[in-house]
Amino acid sequence: MLKIFILTLLFEVRIDTVTVKTPKGEAPVRISPEKAEILKIPHVEQELILRLIKEDLRILQKNYITRIPGELARQQATALIFELEDLVNVLYLYTMEFQQELAIPEPMDENRFQKLLEQIGREWNTQNRLAILEIAAKNNYFTTEQIVRIMKIFFRDDDRIEVVKITMQKIIDQENLHLLLNELTFSSSKEELRKILQN
Repeated sequence: MLKIFILTLLFEVRIDTVTVKTPKGEAPVRISPEKAEILKIPHVEQELILRLIKEDLRILQKNYITRIPGELARQQATALIFELEDLVNVLYLYTMEFQQELAIPEPMDENRFQKLLEQIGREWNTQNRLAILEIAAKNNYFTTEQIVRIMKIFFRDDDRIEVVKITMQKIIDQENLHLLLNELTFSSSKEELRKILQN
């Protein structure tokens, strides 16, 4: 009897189940047929989910909470709606911040990197070379292998260490930083760079 009641209720309410694809995997979502098509796109963005939740909360408040008997009960239900919307906003902000922390930046592509190497190579003055690199490092990321290629343009260990100092925070594969030690000649320089890399 209960199963018949639930099936009847679902038929009257008209609910579809849509499989939503997210970065963490697929998730089934029970949703009204008129909104089901919206969630059938290849990759659902967080903004879309947030918008759908807010729309549902507004519909709930406008069309159904107003029918609740008793002023106090309606006020309490409305307060819960506001609370849910605010909590969803907070959760969204936390998720966005977490994703930004996890996001791995892309290193400078080979074409642009080659142009940077040529620009540095055209300069004879070491300070000018380092200044160009410093400007490039403000808005770009690098791989360890790219930094090795830059280091090779410089002749002195001190200058090569400066290259690492300028770019170290912008190297995406930090686990390979030890490879930079191979580009130095003297043991004292390697020890100096080793201390920089450990800090």
